[in-house]
Amino acid sequence: MSTLTFAEAGVVGLIQGITELFPLSSLGHSVLIPALVGGQWAKDLNVSKSESPYLAYIVGLHVATALAMILFFWRDWVRIIGPSSPRSGTRPGPRPAPGAGHRRARTRSSPG
Repeated sequence: MSTLTFAEAGVVGLIQGITELFPLSSLGHSVLIPALVGGQWAKDLNVSKSESPYLAYIVGLHVATALAMILFFWRDWVRIIGPSSPRSGTRPGPRPAPGAGHRRARTRSSPG
C-alpha cells in the first residue's frame, strides 16, 4: 500500500485552501492533479484503490475546511441565522438610514 507524503499532502492542502473560496470544484482538483502529474503521485494519490489513505485524507481535508469556514465566519452565521431562528419569534426589520436618529444638536457659539 502506498502512503501519502508530506509534500503531496501539502500541495493538495494548499490547492484545497485556494480553490475552496472560489466557485471551483476543490474535490475535482484533488482528483485531477495527481492524474496530471502522473508517476508516483498518480500511484500514491489514487482514490479508486480500496483502503486508500488519500481518500481518507481528502475527506478529512474537506471536514477541516468546513470547520475553518464556520469558525472564521461565525459572526456572519450568527447574523444570518440568529434573528430568524424559530426561538426568537422575531424577524429582522428595516434598518434606519445611515446617520438617522443619532444626530447631535448643532450649537452656535455667540461672539464674545
